[in-house]
Amino acid sequence: MVSWAPCAGLVLALALLSAPLMAQGPGTIVGLILGRDTGERLAHSVIAIPSLDIHRFADDSGAFVLREMPSGAFVMHVRRLGYAPTDLMLTVRAGAHDTVRIELTRVAMKLAAVQVRADPTCTTPGLRAVTDSTLRAVLTQLRMNGEQYRLLAERYPFVYAQERIVTSERKDGETRVSEVDTIVVASKPVWRYRPGHILTREGVRRRGELLFNIPTLLDFADSLFIENHCFANGGLDLIHGTELIRVDLYASAEIETPDVNGSIFLDPNTFQIRRSVLRLSRSPKLRDLVDVEVTTVFQEAMTSIPIVAQVLGVQRYDTRDKKRGIVAGYEHHQLIGFQFVGSRPGDQPIP
Repeated sequence: MVSWAPCAGLVLALALLSAPLMAQGPGTIVGLILGRDTGERLAHSVIAIPSLDIHRFADDSGAFVLREMPSGAFVMHVRRLGYAPTDLMLTVRAGAHDTVRIELTRVAMKLAAVQVRADPTCTTPGLRAVTDSTLRAVLTQLRMNGEQYRLLAERYPFVYAQERIVTSERKDGETRVSEVDTIVVASKPVWRYRPGHILTREGVRRRGELLFNIPTLLDFADSLFIENHCFANGGLDLIHGTELIRVDLYASAEIETPDVNGSIFLDPNTFQIRRSVLRLSRSPKLRDLVDVEVTTVFQEAMTSIPIVAQVLGVQRYDTRDKKRGIVAGYEHHQLIGFQFVGSRPGDQPIP
């Protein structure tokens, strides 16, 4: 039979049914992932055995099959948004076909009402400064959002289409639409976060269009992003009539060029990311440009798998400049199409 042992104080229920011993050869593991309290099947949980380079999603019924497994003992990581991460030791028998049942414990925490504060100076960035146990639990779920998206983008690549509308607000109150088009975006982003490199130029050096590169799900799980920001528990905030968990973040004071401050909002029941609001941490020191703020809204592509649904960027200009007729520029992206390139979560992923 398959043997297992919980790792580092984690407790889980694991029921095993073994098929009769077969001829020597690869083994097969058939698994089912459920919520411990309710018995609910946990669709699209993440299963990983790093030593075998296995990283995949369970299907929409919480089931998975691992075929052609070499015999031996392996550490398996099981993750699902809204549940405590679980690691277990899995022993695969040569030629055997075994079934494993994994029960995950739902994350429960008590959250206070929203706390309003001015942006503090971030002098001790990273998780080492986080002593609030509730905040640490929320940050674990935030990182799981990002890690899950990384798995989706790398092993189950997709493309999505966005309608883009660019408008400007003039001093006389008139709003003008300057551009409407459709852009197609691949799941793997070209830009990745580096401290203090949020603003970049596209085109000829110093003359190209200024771009605000928006940190998003992949970056929120990146240790480089985390170690260069301070985090604070914002409590529960009411956004458009929906109560969400707010996590505030502030760029390290040691970053001397513009980075990002802002807030990230999670669903208090599922801990899925719902939106982020990011603004520049420092003045860009560009003539007339006062501030840049970007709001990103997420929605589920599939159960427990969030993707970007909307992006609204706002650039505000100094209204005292008599030569400039524009007081603000807006760029709105709206998701209009989504398609997997090959495998879908629950299928065998692309190697």
